[in-house]
Amino acid sequence: ELFPALLGAVTSSEPVRVLRGLQALDAVLEDLANKRLLMDRALFVRMSGPLLEFCMGQWTNYVKQLVGGFQQLFTHGKTLPQQQVAAMQQKLTSVAQIVLLNARCLLRLVVLGSAQDEQVRSFFGGCLDALQTLNAIVVHVPQEHAMFDSLTEIVEVLAATVTNYMRDQPLAFAPFLVPFLKYFVQVIHNPAIRNRGGGGNDSPGIVRSFNQCEYVYEDFVAVSMDFLARVLEIKSYWDMKRAALQFNAGGGGLSVQQQAAQQAHQVVSSFFDDNVVQQLVHVILSRYQIVTRPDCEMWIDDPEQYWLDQVRFRTDRRVAWERVQPASDHLLLKLLNRFPKVACGVVARTMTSVFSQCSAAHTCAAAAQPMQSTAFQSLLLKTGLLRSIAVGHHVLEPAFKESQLDFPGLFAKILAPEIAAATAANVPQPAACSSSSSSSPSSSSSSSSSSSPSHAKQNAQNDPKNEHKVRQRLVSCVRQRAVHVLNAWSAQIIEAQERKSVYDAVLLCLADPDIVVRMEATSSLRALVDNTDFIKTRVELFKPIVDRVCLNLFQLVNDVQELDLRSPVLLTLSVVVQHMEEHVMPAVKTVVNLLPRLWANCNSQTLLRTSIVSTLTSLVSALRHQSVALHPFTVPVLQFITEKDDDERAYLVDYGLELWKVTVEHATESTPDLVKLFTNWFKLLEVPGSTKQIEPMLRILTFYVLLSGSQFMGLYANQLGPVFADLFDNQLSDAGTMSLMRPLAVMAQLFPAQVPIVFKSVLQSMVRDILRWSANSHSQQLQGGVKIKDSRVVASYMTVIARLLYDQGGMAAMRALLTNNNNNNNNNNNNNNSNNNNSVSLLAQLVDRWVELGDDMATAFDRKLSALAMANTLAVLDMHVLGRLGGVINFCHMVQAELDQAERDDPFSAIPGPSISLADIQHRMQAKTATSMHRQQLLLLHRDSALKAPVMRTLVHQLGVVRSRLSADVWARVLQNVDPVILRMIQQQQQQQQQRNSQ
Repeated sequence: ELFPALLGAVTSSEPVRVLRGLQALDAVLEDLANKRLLMDRALFVRMSGPLLEFCMGQWTNYVKQLVGGFQQLFTHGKTLPQQQVAAMQQKLTSVAQIVLLNARCLLRLVVLGSAQDEQVRSFFGGCLDALQTLNAIVVHVPQEHAMFDSLTEIVEVLAATVTNYMRDQPLAFAPFLVPFLKYFVQVIHNPAIRNRGGGGNDSPGIVRSFNQCEYVYEDFVAVSMDFLARVLEIKSYWDMKRAALQFNAGGGGLSVQQQAAQQAHQVVSSFFDDNVVQQLVHVILSRYQIVTRPDCEMWIDDPEQYWLDQVRFRTDRRVAWERVQPASDHLLLKLLNRFPKVACGVVARTMTSVFSQCSAAHTCAAAAQPMQSTAFQSLLLKTGLLRSIAVGHHVLEPAFKESQLDFPGLFAKILAPEIAAATAANVPQPAACSSSSSSSPSSSSSSSSSSSPSHAKQNAQNDPKNEHKVRQRLVSCVRQRAVHVLNAWSAQIIEAQERKSVYDAVLLCLADPDIVVRMEATSSLRALVDNTDFIKTRVELFKPIVDRVCLNLFQLVNDVQELDLRSPVLLTLSVVVQHMEEHVMPAVKTVVNLLPRLWANCNSQTLLRTSIVSTLTSLVSALRHQSVALHPFTVPVLQFITEKDDDERAYLVDYGLELWKVTVEHATESTPDLVKLFTNWFKLLEVPGSTKQIEPMLRILTFYVLLSGSQFMGLYANQLGPVFADLFDNQLSDAGTMSLMRPLAVMAQLFPAQVPIVFKSVLQSMVRDILRWSANSHSQQLQGGVKIKDSRVVASYMTVIARLLYDQGGMAAMRALLTNNNNNNNNNNNNNNSNNNNSVSLLAQLVDRWVELGDDMATAFDRKLSALAMANTLAVLDMHVLGRLGGVINFCHMVQAELDQAERDDPFSAIPGPSISLADIQHRMQAKTATSMHRQQLLLLHRDSALKAPVMRTLVHQLGVVRSRLSADVWARVLQNVDPVILRMIQQQQQQQQQRNSQ
């Protein structure tokens, strides 16, 4: 019912009703075409046939009306009354909207529908005629005219229909390839250019390309290039093995079309012969890759925006549909890939010719020559060649090697001389500006004529000062693009002997007065440093110049204003610092002097502070223990970031936490400023959503505990207890909860008697979760309305409790806590009918969990620590614990066997053995000993008695203590549940221990 109603509205004689009907039809087709289910696609295909026939007829009719109306307007518009012209334009506007909506409907029906061969043939024949006719009309319509946007949008929709149909059904489109290819190639060779500048039509083509003011319809030139690039990359046209298989969206699935594939391959192969490829490459080099006068003028007026546009052209693929420069880059790359011998040959021959006619020594002189001269034209072509070499570097490299021009040769013969010679300040004044524009208006033009845009541009070319600036930008462009080649080719292997010359060339460009050249040098420097080959030569080659590099980068940050330029410069500085590591020391004085000034002067660009903090983080990480000298600046920055919760600083918190972490990690001693800074740690936790940053915050806490020790605990322990309790009750993720256990484990090792008192609430909650867990609880979502913790989380709880029970002071404090917890549990169970475990001590239940969760513990050392804790619990003489003696002995024996095997396999493994020493620890963690915090961790590890304590000897000792304190009858009952084999082994070890004691 819907489509007949819409078709009835579309066939109405009222234009308004037709327009609204087409809008509704376009919206419906868009919705149906976007469905991806197979049944929906089949439905769309079935109903698309009748609609396509109708829309094509209506579209053809209205296109004729549109073309006829414009022809009448162009022919008689100047002689007709103004009111009649306005009425004609209003009617054409309505017709153009109808044509546009029809084109959108056809886009979906032709590409996604089931068009018959005759319909497709008819549509694409009319589509090509419409493209040619409408483009001819667009040339004569001023860009500010209301109809210009409608016409160009129609053309873009038609071009998208052609391109998308070719993409989806390449073999079906093959019969129409040649006329479209011819037309698009013609557009590329002869684009419509409005308001040509100096040089006139009698000037050489490259000079006209340089002086052009603007394309009439730049988007369509870019679309034409994109169409050719797509033809070159469609594998069905070039790979015969893939071409025969085609998927039919209308049904039938995959089908074999061997004959069609051969015909398509023959069509594209015959069209793209050597002559066509050579002409395309040449026109790209000489027209679209060269720098133009509008580029130079924009460079002069706003160099920062010019650089941002260049970056966007390189990184944003969507721009290839809008601007000719990135579109020409894409097309050139496809030509080089598809026809490497022919296309690379054109580039190589042109490069040899151009650089022989205009060598580096004559670059500045050529910029001052008349535009008609060969030297000036070679200079223009040089700019295009350098850009092309950068674009197609990975394809051109093997071709250049055949010509004995690999990267060392390219750099030595072309790039280095151009960078050294092409200084804009050396460009002499042009001998006669009038000779450069023979067909330009007379210099005595009236002031009224100079007010028009065209005459203003003409007069700007005749202005000697402006002309000299344009010529200077030509020379700067040569230098900038030569450095861009270094950026593109930086992935190639650059030998050590060449790297010094490359660094010198980049450093020379960093000191250039032109901002664009310096930004290009910054980008190239980042690519050269962020390379695996950089590390090999950083000390002997880069260290001598690192101070000048950093100074030039800071100077560039101060000289540019745009945030999008300042941030990449600071990123480059951060990369340099990060890769130089401790070898950045020669530049530290420069950085320390200039970074605080930059921080103080960026109030108007607060986002720049993220880059400053990142750079400071890299510097602290690189300097390691020497970063203490940066604390006078680092600590106030951290104070600024963390002291307040406001929108101005919220974006800095993530960067600030990373800086805070590395600052404390590399601190050699605790200072009052660092300790006082920790008060902001509690403020950050009060911010909503702070649990997302819990991991770095807990690492900071761990480093503070290791760095300040008892001083830190004396100041902040009472605040940490409630904070940990809140975090524990906030239902953190499993990863967050395990992160919470790491600083708690460190504190448990350093302050075992204090932790059960300070973190009493947390430990009681941990014991509660441990007791709720059972071997099959991983399959339960909730138990009594409470979520059951994962086994790995519970195992991390057990490791912390094991650390406390291993120490004598911790054992006493934990026994008091467990006794209190057990009493509370008994008071909460007045009926004494549901919890059978209440008759069993909490200590015995913990032993059960240790036995069950041994395999879930993170490391073998965690299992060893648990085994030692279990052995210590025997001395408590809890009969429930002694009733589990067999399980305790088995667990300890298993852990000892694992440690012995690891010691045999690798004496320096990460699993601590029974006879470890400080030398062993330093050997095992040699890569980490550079940081102060790792040294603290090593010393803490060395002082850890649990590391050296043999598991089985500890167990035997504790059994001896238990045996001496129990009667013979009780001891016999305890041994009833022990495996006889294990019991005999224990007795043997007891005898050995007695012999050692007697000796």
